[in-house]
Amino acid sequence: MSVSQDTSVPAADPGCGDKRRLRKTKTLGVFKRVDGDGRTIGYVSVFRSAGRQRKRHAPTYEEAKRIKRESETDRDRGELQERTTSASSATSMNGSSATAAKDGGASARAPVRNTAA
Repeated sequence: MSVSQDTSVPAADPGCGDKRRLRKTKTLGVFKRVDGDGRTIGYVSVFRSAGRQRKRHAPTYEEAKRIKRESETDRDRGELQERTTSASSATSMNGSSATAAKDGGASARAPVRNTAA
């Protein structure tokens, strides 16, 4: 019998030992954190910042909703840091465009003068 057809009771998998789980609430992006026994041990607000998913813990449901609202407001205002690429960071450091770096940076330096006159 293959493992996929095994109908016996699965053995207790020790895993990482952390039995906390997140359960959905009626508010999108806010989850209830429960322990292995099903008791509520807090709430988590999940949002995206700088292209990555972030989680913030709150002791109460109301506070978790407030954290979620504030993070969305900050995102809408543009206060949250956005993900940067190497080309955009090079532009901000040099004050020149990425194409100037491709041609050897001639446009970023002093203009070349024609001495043949």
